[in-house]
Amino acid sequence: MLFLFSHRTLALLRWDLHFMNVRFKNFLFGKDKVIGQFLKSDGKKLLNLGSGPRGVDNPEWLNIDGYPDKNVQFLCDFNRDFPIPNQCLDGIFTEHVLEHFDYENGRKLLSTCFRILKSNGTIRIIVPDGKKILKAYFEEPAKILKYKECTTKYPIEAVNSWFYQRYEHQCIYDFEYMKGLLVEIGFSKVYEASYMVSESGNNDLLLDDPKYSWESLYVEAVK
Repeated sequence: MLFLFSHRTLALLRWDLHFMNVRFKNFLFGKDKVIGQFLKSDGKKLLNLGSGPRGVDNPEWLNIDGYPDKNVQFLCDFNRDFPIPNQCLDGIFTEHVLEHFDYENGRKLLSTCFRILKSNGTIRIIVPDGKKILKAYFEEPAKILKYKECTTKYPIEAVNSWFYQRYEHQCIYDFEYMKGLLVEIGFSKVYEASYMVSESGNNDLLLDDPKYSWESLYVEAVK
């Protein structure tokens, strides 16, 4: 296959085929019933968006992802609207997911999050912090090599890894860029938070992975 196609083309084709299969199985087997059952349960309604292996084993949490993993309850294509009704969730947590979408598709994903959040609901977003990474590159280049394994040992390779990650990363944010997007979508309050600290007061959403703590931007937005 590599004789005919590039690594990038094969990767994109693999992802497209995978999510086509996910959509087909959801339709064929009615797997969105999992969401209906979750919404009927008692307690808060919290969404772990792109949970991966860190799905929360708690009836108040719905863990969704594009790929099967621990505690993932529903597989879906994040480029499509979610089968979740309007204004039914108290909070959303998403960590190192948004950067895998270009700006326009990221905007669509966040607009969906806005739609399904209740009034005064909160989303906690964690992504690579472009400002922090570039600042370290210019002021403490040796520091970023501590956090990214590089073949050449040149700091710019680490920067490329964060910004592109073999064409998996599509958009890198700083706080102002993220805030502008969230305000445009309609969120009423946007805060810059920090690792395991909530500026909005919603401690339910503190699921932060310590391995991302140095490199990350932490943002909370209230509907």
